[in-house]
Amino acid sequence: MTEQTVAERALDAAFKAQADISTHEQVCAERYSRIDDGLTTVKGDVKDLTNRVNLLLIGVGGAMFTVIMALVFK
Repeated sequence: MTEQTVAERALDAAFKAQADISTHEQVCAERYSRIDDGLTTVKGDVKDLTNRVNLLLIGVGGAMFTVIMALVFK
C-alpha cells in the first residue's frame, strides 16, 4: 500500500469515528432529556401527594380535636 492509500483509510476511519461520536452524543442527550423530564414529572407527583397527605393529616387532626372536645364538654 502506498502512503496515500494508508492516509486515505486513516482519514475515512477518523471521519467514521467522528460520526459515531456525534451519534453517541445525540443519543445520550436524548436519554438525559427523557430522564430529566421523568424526574420533573416525579417531583410534581410527589408534591401533589405531599399536599394531599398534609390535607388528610389536617382533616384527621381536626376530627380528633372535635371528638376530644365533644368528650370533654359532654
